Amino acid sequence: MTCKSCTGTNANECTACYANVYLLEGTCVTTCPSSRYYPDTTDFKCYRIYRIFPFSEVLMMVLFLACFEGCATCTGPTPNDCTSCDSGLYLTNNTCVDECPSGTFPDDTSQSCEGCSSFLLK
Repeated sequence: MTCKSCTGTNANECTACYANVYLLEGTCVTTCPSSRYYPDTTDFKCYRIYRIFPFSEVLMMVLFLACFEGCATCTGPTPNDCTSCDSGLYLTNNTCVDECPSGTFPDDTSQSCEGCSSFLLK
């Protein structure tokens, strides 16, 4: 699929897709993967589905939580609710960034921004 707008020349650098095509982690797709995502027909993005399971054996509650773009997991829908990041991004102060702030460095193992002291202890 072709991007409507993008941040680069690669197929996974889309920021928007044409009508009736969904944005999924930087790629334009005709359908969202049904097992982990649901299609939002308002903004044409695929959002992750998170489930909260049994408060009884018979009843099960399903919670649809849309993480902000770039967050792999989150506690809410804003950019400051990230608990982990998509590939190529780093977590700093509950936000996913592509470059770590001044005074911190990207740690590819934890996929987060770490201070100098964290690297000296390793």
